[in-house]
Amino acid sequence: MKRNVVIALATVLCLLCVAWFTCRVPYHKWRWKVSIQTAERLRVGDYNRSDALVDLLRSDPKTYQDYETAAAKHEAALIRLGYLARREFRLANRIRTDTAIARFLKQAAERFPDHSEWSVILSTTGESVTITTRKQRMPEWEKFITEFDTIKDAKRNSKCKRRWRSANPMQVRWF
Repeated sequence: MKRNVVIALATVLCLLCVAWFTCRVPYHKWRWKVSIQTAERLRVGDYNRSDALVDLLRSDPKTYQDYETAAAKHEAALIRLGYLARREFRLANRIRTDTAIARFLKQAAERFPDHSEWSVILSTTGESVTITTRKQRMPEWEKFITEFDTIKDAKRNSKCKRRWRSANPMQVRWF
């Protein structure tokens, strides 16, 4: 009788381990997307009754920054689990102006229409761009960055040299 109990407990333990490893990616994907959506909703000021109820039960109201932090945590977990990949690309032609940034984001949105599966971080100097996306889509992003980097803007003929002041890195998320 003891032997059957030990075998049953070992089987249950093995099943729990398998369930734990197979359920981590779907859990982090779900929490990542919900955190991003909630952060965006709170950022624009859409605070509804369910948020008030959750804050009352939790006794700790959360801001959109808290949800962005949670989204970053789940994104890091998805990178560790191998679902997402993050890669930095060096650019020969810097992306520094607002028009260049807008053109890059527009072309990226046209090429990769599912905005929930990728994010972009532009460096302050415009010399690099960091892409976070599904692992399988990274070669497509590499091709896109190469194509975008070879497009040259019309050169300005100016006697004055433009100044460029660095700002904080900009992170763009599509929801």
